[in-house]
Amino acid sequence: MTEPLIIGLTGPTGSGKSTVAQSLEEAGCVVIDADKIAREVVAPGAPALKELQREFGDTILDDYGNLRRHTLANLAFSSLEKTKRLNEITHPHILRKMKENIEECRQKRKKVVVLDAPLLFEAGLEHICTVTLAVLAPREQRLQRVMARDSITREEAEKRMSAQQQDQYYKDRSDYVLVNQETSGALYYQTRRLLQRLREEHNV
Repeated sequence: MTEPLIIGLTGPTGSGKSTVAQSLEEAGCVVIDADKIAREVVAPGAPALKELQREFGDTILDDYGNLRRHTLANLAFSSLEKTKRLNEITHPHILRKMKENIEECRQKRKKVVVLDAPLLFEAGLEHICTVTLAVLAPREQRLQRVMARDSITREEAEKRMSAQQQDQYYKDRSDYVLVNQETSGALYYQTRRLLQRLREEHNV
């Protein structure tokens, strides 16, 4: 069975990673969204949610056992140590689910699979990828996007961004880097051009 080309897509919050994922999906790639899977593994009653409750307290749950995401985010992103604990709890569950999805794509003979994962390297997902791609953008540009996207204050956005890796971290670990400092159209063009190059190099 022919192995699919697996592209590990990552980057800090507000960089434009979602735009790249959308462009790849529109070009025929299967996109596995780690954030979506992360939401699934913390559904009411799920083992990961119970672990988070033990670590961060009962305030992260509402009266119906649903996760209060904003509350968890404020607690988990208040320090690098707490962010690390969040990742240590959720990553194994996310990794297992992603591997299941990849196997399903393999069985269906999909040619290009994209792992859209903000914490690609922290979770060790790069080891199951053929190539890795990071999307970066100027800090102020990212800050404005995060504030608008999540309807949060500048202070909250700064806190979230500070809990993440710096640009150099991604540059040092990624096979390819796209810098998003122009328009979404320009980023689309960069993405499609890179995809064509990868298809040719890997014969898919």
